[in-house]
Amino acid sequence: MQERTVGIKSITVVEAINASVSYQPFPPGYIYAISVIATKVDQSGPFSVTIRATDTKNRTTTCFYEQEEPEEEGPPTCGVTSINAGPPFQVEFTVDDDDDGLASISVVNSVNANVTIPPFFQGITDPVTVKATKQNEALAMLVELEAVDMGGRSTVCRYEQESTDKEPPVFEIISQIPGPPALLEVGVRDSGSGLKSITNVRATNATVSIPAFTQGTKDVVIVEVSQTIPNLNFSVLMEARDMSGNSTAYGYPAQSFLEARPEFDAVGKDSINFFKDYYKDMVIAKARDRSGRLINDFSDFASEGFTNTAAGLTSDPCFSPPGSTYLSSLAATYTEAYFEWLITLQMKPASDINLQIVGCVLSAGETDVWKQARQTGLYSTAWAPQAPVFAPQANPRVTVRVFPGPFAKTGFPEGGFYLDARKSPGLESSSLVASYQSIQSLMDGTILLALPRTGNSNAQGETMYELSRGDIVEIRVETPFNNTADVRFGRDNVFLKYLGLVGTEYTTAD
Repeated sequence: MQERTVGIKSITVVEAINASVSYQPFPPGYIYAISVIATKVDQSGPFSVTIRATDTKNRTTTCFYEQEEPEEEGPPTCGVTSINAGPPFQVEFTVDDDDDGLASISVVNSVNANVTIPPFFQGITDPVTVKATKQNEALAMLVELEAVDMGGRSTVCRYEQESTDKEPPVFEIISQIPGPPALLEVGVRDSGSGLKSITNVRATNATVSIPAFTQGTKDVVIVEVSQTIPNLNFSVLMEARDMSGNSTAYGYPAQSFLEARPEFDAVGKDSINFFKDYYKDMVIAKARDRSGRLINDFSDFASEGFTNTAAGLTSDPCFSPPGSTYLSSLAATYTEAYFEWLITLQMKPASDINLQIVGCVLSAGETDVWKQARQTGLYSTAWAPQAPVFAPQANPRVTVRVFPGPFAKTGFPEGGFYLDARKSPGLESSSLVASYQSIQSLMDGTILLALPRTGNSNAQGETMYELSRGDIVEIRVETPFNNTADVRFGRDNVFLKYLGLVGTEYTTAD
């Protein structure tokens, strides 16, 4: 600073942010240049200085300097920029750092993938392309990369794809020599992700020879089963698992290996179903899968649901005890409506299926089940009020259809097929398409659904298939226009009881 006319009287530091300001002392009226030095204190922070000079005539001049805070450099960028469905399936990552430049790229995790990182020089600011190629097209894939820049900042990017293989291995008899002693050759194959293991679960009066094979093979592996003592019955139970974790059990003879236990399925989480009873409580406590999970605690499948065209959900007068509320929808007297439940089977059925329907049926406009309980299809006439008339066509119509799940038999049509019911008495199979069913208040109405067999035809002439775990059962109840009572149903009013094949448990945790 300099004032050669009258001289400088004073120098004042008006503001100093993150700065130390100094200058040599001078006498008032000093006419020579004065150097003011501002030194930045914290090199990473902002920096500004304002100085005012006053001459001997009290005239002032202000000067200002500010250094903007340097923009903090971020870590490298890393992300998926290209996916090639193949085969082979391939993912490209682009890694970039245009500040300090890249120092390194490393593979943190790689599952079922070959990762190629091209060579590059440290400090490069151009993008680097990393390629990950799937090894087994049917298995899950996971790739995690870490990129570090020259300043030590890092970022992690990942790509994950679930397994596309949902089909379990297949057993088939290759040859059969009746003997004695009997000799059986069973072929095991998996055309998806390939075989991982074949296990001899149980052999009675039989020797099972499982050859060594390479995990992931898609070739047929032939297992030999030989009868130990001639003329005595023999049986085997084997399990095969593929690389994706899908499993299937096979027994010979086909009927001798079955181990079955009671099971029930409903919409949503079965273990909190409103209509629990001694049967369901025992099933909930005993039904475990191979991981030890209580399967009815893991049953809230996305494929399940309850819909209806009746009135909105309200507190049910039949099933809402003090301190609790059960919600249901009302199809009023002389009102057409439908109720529909979708229930996922948690086990492969080994028996006919009991369809149980619990309803709240009351006189028109009434809410006291202990005085106004009714049966659908019954009505009274003015001339004989004590002699009710039963009209079959005034009862709800029930239809049951099944749709394929993730483990459905090959050929199971996407549109599903109808299940037949067994007549009672008589037990002959009959159509369950819009079949009239009478329902009484609080009582479990049971319909015995005939277990379908692959290749057989139902009463509608449709080809049926064996049911598997994960298959979806659709139950539809329709009230007719001449409905003679108020009928209410909620989500939990319909459930399935059956004997399930041990080892076929299916949960939402799978």
